[in-house]
Amino acid sequence: MRSTRYVYKSHFENLFEPLKKANIDYKTFIHSWTTRNPTTWDGADPNGIHTDDVNLLEPDVIQIDDEDLFIESVPFSNFHDKVAWERYGDGRSSKHEWHPTMVMNHICLMEAMRRVTKLCLESGRAAYDFILYMRPDVHVVRPFPTGILATIGPNDAAVLSYNHFEGYNSNVVIVPYTKCEPFANRIEEAPEFRRTHGRLVTEKYTKYILDKYYKRIHQIDFPVNRVRSNGEMIEHN
Repeated sequence: MRSTRYVYKSHFENLFEPLKKANIDYKTFIHSWTTRNPTTWDGADPNGIHTDDVNLLEPDVIQIDDEDLFIESVPFSNFHDKVAWERYGDGRSSKHEWHPTMVMNHICLMEAMRRVTKLCLESGRAAYDFILYMRPDVHVVRPFPTGILATIGPNDAAVLSYNHFEGYNSNVVIVPYTKCEPFANRIEEAPEFRRTHGRLVTEKYTKYILDKYYKRIHQIDFPVNRVRSNGEMIEHN
C-alpha cells in the first residue's frame, strides 16, 4: 500500500459512488503485504510501504501477510531464467528475459490476488455476480461505466481498453464470481507458461490466461493512472 494515500478518494468518487448510484451492492476485500525490503525497478524504495493506509479504502475484509516469508518460499528459477537475463537482458523475443525485480513483483501480485479471492470465496456470500480486481495504487480518472456489467456473460471477462503492451492491461480486470478461480489462481500455471512461452510478463500472461479460460474479453473505457510511492502519476498506465 505505497500509494493509496494519494488515490483513495478517487476510488470512492469514481468507483464506489457510481456502484451505489446504480444500486449495485458491493463489498471490498483487500490483501496486502508487509516487507522489510520495499523495492522498485530502480532498487530500494525510499518511501516504503504504509500498511495502515489500507484502512483509507474502508475495506470489509483485510488480510496482511509477510511478503518476505512468501518470497523465501518461491522457487524463483521456475519463473525466471537467470542465464537468459544475464546473457540477453530485457526484450520481447523468446530468448530474452524480464527484469528479475519485476518478475518477483508479478509473482507477489498473483499470490496476493489468489489470497484475496480465497477471502472472498470463504466469506459465505454466494450471491455476488462479479469480482472486480483493481490495483490499490491507481487514480481513477472518471466514473466507472456500470452498464458494462450487463454485457459480461458467465464465461466472459473484461479488461481496460488501452496500453495492452504484450497482452492485456491488467490494472483492472472483471470476471464472473462463479468463474473467478482460473484468473485468481493463475500463479499455479505460471511456471509451465514460463517453460513453454518464454518470459513471464504481466500483460502477456494475463492475456494467455484470459484467452484460455474465457469466451469473450470485453474492453472497458475506464482510464486509471498508476501513482508511484512518491506521489508521481503515470497517466493511463
